[in-house]
Amino acid sequence: MPGTGAKPGGKLKVFISYSRRDLEFADQLVAVLEWQGFLPTIDRKGIHGAERWEERLGQLILEADIVVFVLSPDSAVSDICAWEVEEAARRGKRIVPVLCRPLEGAQPPARLRDLNYIHFYPEKDAPGSGFGTGQVRLVEALSVDIGWLREHTRLEGLAQRWEGNGRPADLLLRGSELAAYKAWRDRRPANAPELTALQRAFLGGSEEDEAIRAGAERKRLEEMAAANAERAKALAEAQAALQREAEAEKARARARAKRIIQGGAVAAALVVILGALGIAAQQQRIAAQEQFNVQKQLALTIEATVQRLMADEQARSAKDNLQRAQKTESYFRNEQAKLVGQDTATKALLLIEGMRDVTSDNEAQRTRPFVNEPWHALYGARSHQRERAVLGGHTGAVNSAVFSPDGSRILTASDDNTARLWDRDGKPLATLEGHRWGVNSAVFSPDGNRILTTSKDNTARLWDRDGKQLVTLEGHADAVFRAVFSPDGSCILTASNDKTVRLWDRDGKPLATLEGHGDRVNNAVFSHDGSRILTASKDNTARLWDCDGKPLATLEGHGDRVHSAVFSPDGNRILTASNDKTARLWDLGGMPLAILEGHRDEVVYSGVFSPDGSRILIVSGHGKARLWNLSGEPLAAQDYGYGVNRAVFSPDGSRILTSSWYETAKLWGRDGEPLATLEGHGGPVYSAVFSPDGSRILTASGDGTARLWDRCQQRFENP
Repeated sequence: MPGTGAKPGGKLKVFISYSRRDLEFADQLVAVLEWQGFLPTIDRKGIHGAERWEERLGQLILEADIVVFVLSPDSAVSDICAWEVEEAARRGKRIVPVLCRPLEGAQPPARLRDLNYIHFYPEKDAPGSGFGTGQVRLVEALSVDIGWLREHTRLEGLAQRWEGNGRPADLLLRGSELAAYKAWRDRRPANAPELTALQRAFLGGSEEDEAIRAGAERKRLEEMAAANAERAKALAEAQAALQREAEAEKARARARAKRIIQGGAVAAALVVILGALGIAAQQQRIAAQEQFNVQKQLALTIEATVQRLMADEQARSAKDNLQRAQKTESYFRNEQAKLVGQDTATKALLLIEGMRDVTSDNEAQRTRPFVNEPWHALYGARSHQRERAVLGGHTGAVNSAVFSPDGSRILTASDDNTARLWDRDGKPLATLEGHRWGVNSAVFSPDGNRILTTSKDNTARLWDRDGKQLVTLEGHADAVFRAVFSPDGSCILTASNDKTVRLWDRDGKPLATLEGHGDRVNNAVFSHDGSRILTASKDNTARLWDCDGKPLATLEGHGDRVHSAVFSPDGNRILTASNDKTARLWDLGGMPLAILEGHRDEVVYSGVFSPDGSRILIVSGHGKARLWNLSGEPLAAQDYGYGVNRAVFSPDGSRILTSSWYETAKLWGRDGEPLATLEGHGGPVYSAVFSPDGSRILTASGDGTARLWDRCQQRFENP
């Protein structure tokens, strides 16, 4: 990428053009340039009639940064040498002519006549000429801005590829790469070659295409904003209608409850229960006023129960609750009829010990005693979870499973060296083959049109949305653990065991290497606006970088490896989790804000912010999880089950999903109350995620499968 320049000690590529009769001198020139730190290229092949020599020499000139022309009586009149001069000029290469011996009246190619020659032999009209001084002058002539010249060579190659493929728009420069090349063009050194006509056309076409794309993107965003406004209006109207219906159902339920009381069914039930406690005989003889007081108190109790049952203000749920209330009324009336003329105390005692749950369809549930259970167990929500599909086919552990941004596809990554693509219901679509070792992770781009995989084979690979491989991202010297797209999809980050993070453009071209960590990099993420990069390492630190890979701050303070580092949703805070049994909050300057302690002897594996940024969830070694506020104050501690390795919030923040080394995933309320257990895997569950709309759950396991689940639906059950 322009602006990165060559690394210290980088070698300038120099193509040497010469006549075959000057080969001995050319060889000496090669030795001199190599000694001085250049990378000379010389064509030693002869020219044969059937050989495509123009293509071969043209490629050598294209790849060179500078051309040195060995001028002699023979090269001055050589058609091949003249062609090389014209080709170098056409490619925009700087040409440096050197005289190896007198021209003896021969005329050099026209493009060389106005240039300053460097004499490598003693010439009386050129004071200080000779082989030694010629070397010095040549090195000085080649000492230009290497970084700028390298980009000139690279730009020519990109322009040639664009031209050779019919000038397609997808081969033009875009985004940050285009901006960098425009800046590179404006800082051209005085002794550097001019841009060629093709390079100018390539840059101009890129600028025009960028302007068109920017206009289209603005239009798309405007249309999206308008559509969202319409959708929000429709949702608001629908919500208002549901609210009205729920209120109407609530009123009808209250009226029904009062009729139950007036009918005396509940009063009779109360008499039965009190009789079981040994006071039935006395209670049956209470005064009419006392009965009225009891009925009034029961009315208040039923009112509170109705309020709880109506917490879900969906009209459907309200109707279900009304049906349960009707079943309850029928149950009490039947029991009242059975008690007429019987030993009340004995009958009530039997009733208490074996009370039936009249709303359950399961016989074992209906006969379950419940008198000693807490109120929420009697009247609260019981969760039901249904497995939707098993995604089988992998022959190794499934390391990760994710939904596409629109939820229409699923992507899995496995130790069997493949990733697999599935539709939203778990039907296989494609197998992504090419990696030589296990695939550590697989993710979709923000628009869902590309796929990125990482592997133990030291590479990442880019694929189209249908699983066709586009390019291999090579350069890491060890396993690549994680890869992410920037929020706008224009850049890619890869984190590796080789202690580095690499930045690539959307097409897999290298942009920068983020060096500085002293050990393995465990993860790397972009901020939500794409302006910053955050990395976490085994070297006990996290690091903050700008979007070009320039270091901004080192977050030091942890006493052991940092497992993860994330930005808060508003981008103003950073959260790190470490082996040192703490999590830490930092500002964007890398200054510590709070230390989240209290995990005792437990390693802190991960930390996440809730979607609204108001809460922090920390998961530690033995399954303990703690909720904190942004001031670093604990809110609640909950045992999420032994062996929990990861936790995430649902998109709306109302639920928490955990995965475990012990073959299960679990669903919890936002405050840690248990809702459901997802069972069925035969190995550790490495990850569990919600779909983008929160309606489904996806789990990945060491048993070689991923599993798709319906969202846990709450339903209310009354005794």
